[in-house]
Amino acid sequence: MFKKSWMLFVLSAVMAILVACAPATEEPTEAPAPTEEPTEEPTEEPMDEEGIATIAEIVAAGEQFSTLAAALDAAGLTETFAGEAAFTVFAPTDAAFEAALADLGLTAEELLADTGTLTTILTYHVTDDRVFAQDVIALDGSTITTLNGETIAVSVQDGNVVLNDSAVVVEPDIEASNGVVHVIDNVLLPPGLGEVEEMDDEQTIAEIAAGDEQFSTLVAALDAAGLTETFAGEGSFTVFAPTNAAFEAALADLGITADELLADTDTLTAILQYHVLDDTLLSSDLPEAGPLVATLGGELLQVNTPEGVVLNQDVTVVTADVEASNGVIHAIDGVLLPPTYETEATDNLVATADAAGDFGTLLAAAEAAGLAETLSDLGPFTVFAPTDAAFEALLADLGITAEELLADTDLLVDVLEYHIVFGAYNSEAVTAREEFIMLNGDTLAVADIPLTDALDVEASNGIIHVIDSVMLPPADEAADAQTIADIVVAGEEFSTLEAALAEAGLVDTFAGEEEYTVFAPTDAAFEAALAELGITADELLADTAALTDILTYHVIDSAVDADTVLGLDGETVATLNGAEIAISIEDGTVFLNDSIQVVQTDVQASNGVIHVIDFVLLPPAE
Repeated sequence: MFKKSWMLFVLSAVMAILVACAPATEEPTEAPAPTEEPTEEPTEEPMDEEGIATIAEIVAAGEQFSTLAAALDAAGLTETFAGEAAFTVFAPTDAAFEAALADLGLTAEELLADTGTLTTILTYHVTDDRVFAQDVIALDGSTITTLNGETIAVSVQDGNVVLNDSAVVVEPDIEASNGVVHVIDNVLLPPGLGEVEEMDDEQTIAEIAAGDEQFSTLVAALDAAGLTETFAGEGSFTVFAPTNAAFEAALADLGITADELLADTDTLTAILQYHVLDDTLLSSDLPEAGPLVATLGGELLQVNTPEGVVLNQDVTVVTADVEASNGVIHAIDGVLLPPTYETEATDNLVATADAAGDFGTLLAAAEAAGLAETLSDLGPFTVFAPTDAAFEALLADLGITAEELLADTDLLVDVLEYHIVFGAYNSEAVTAREEFIMLNGDTLAVADIPLTDALDVEASNGIIHVIDSVMLPPADEAADAQTIADIVVAGEEFSTLEAALAEAGLVDTFAGEEEYTVFAPTDAAFEAALAELGITADELLADTAALTDILTYHVIDSAVDADTVLGLDGETVATLNGAEIAISIEDGTVFLNDSIQVVQTDVQASNGVIHVIDFVLLPPAE
């Protein structure tokens, strides 16, 4: 039975790919200009038996989506968007694909043949659940997490929704039975694709910036400050490059015009140099360089990489690793202001705390941890400073002496850095935030800071806020937790599953932050299934469309632990490919589709949970 179902499934998948890859009979429709109303006819939505088309049906019926339809088929994703799980798809038109292929120097056939890259690109256009236009507009200045784990930057420009400063939503809210489609005029390329391959080692930083419209304000600023030649030479730099939208927002916050900023060349130079590191650091190098790095102007910049790259708490890298012959560009969504932009000179933080007379233990701890010099000479920092009484209470709770605490320098550094924020935040700025990324890399909720009335003690290199208890960092379990992809790679019983995920281009999906439940077949499970199907592992791995469909049939689009699964006895759950799995409980054991047993439950990951199964789940044949 399994073999017959398999052959029917493979045959239908092959036929779908052959049909979808046939040449389109009509010329692609050009996308309208970003500031104009869409000129294309509204997409006709074929009706299913319930009267509403699925996303897959809308794409298949839309004349402007012939390339997208072929791509979904080639990547084995058509069934995913024909099921019941809800998605939002930002759908590039044929004209958008044509322009992107020209930029990349590829043919459509070459793109469709590289199913790993194709899957990565397509899943970068999809987010979970229904996100309508009004919801997208509300995300202006924020980001959306996509199905492949990367984020898309959202901005509203001249009344248009723009994604990653490059793709305009030209037709919103095409509703489907399983989600919503927004038509876009450009293909979104995930970080690491697109500009990197095109620009790699061919153009200088100055040339790349000059050739990219989203950096026109930055280019004007470099010219005004006399820095263009610096980035047109042979040096090695990392440039955090604000987009035009970032400059526009910063100028509004500062209450000045672009002309006023460009005219003040001293201030402009200081700001620009604060966006530059005197070395080439790709995004993968930044975790080792942080959390504080020296910029070209000598000021410190905070770099955190828990979820993407975040600079000085609030500025996010939206496009990373645009390589140049003399360095690398990371596009950012805000303008970084140097610490000295609005600093009034007083005593430094250490001298200020010493003069207050109630921070003897804190200062001794800073000295023992090697942080006293940092707090004296660098900054700016915001210090949430525990009093001597706060330290005394902590020592009593821990049952240790001050000497024992000061001797454990690793613990001491972690605890003290959990009380320090890079940047000068007065009490009003503190309470206006929800959380901070502390100097040790942990996130601290403002509501959890035990603030007293003694706030806003100013120093030359920061601000002190007095607190009445010592805050202890969270345990490192989250930092040490492995992703689903990590667990599969490390598990000796998952070597076939690991190879399958790699061939289907799904490793990055399960290495991101989006949460999933994976029913993971062991090597023995794959071996038994392959024997029953009468095919080899190589044959399975070579058919990436069928492979993707099988793998996504093992995945639920949220973290579902064993207790929850036990409560689903007699029910079905929708998988990532749209088909459903039947759940039954017999003698306390979970069975899937009546015959496949869950042999190990609740293997916890940072982005979900794994349940190990003893056979491969095969999607129902069409």
